[in-house]
Amino acid sequence: MNIEFDEWVEGVLNSLKSIDEKMTEMVETMKETLKGVSEWRSEDNVHHKEENNLIAQIKEVKDIKRGVSDG
Repeated sequence: MNIEFDEWVEGVLNSLKSIDEKMTEMVETMKETLKGVSEWRSEDNVHHKEENNLIAQIKEVKDIKRGVSDG
């Protein structure tokens, strides 16, 4: 009976170790995913700033054209 219990405990410990390894792997995958998302958002923010700058320049040119045609 003691041998069966020891084998059961060993099986439980092996299962827990396997679960721990899988969870560690999942955490690493999540970290990589979040890093990728963060980089993507950073690039996206740069693109939005560039777009906003272009929009501002277009508005400025339109205002200048209006001023020239009005003046």
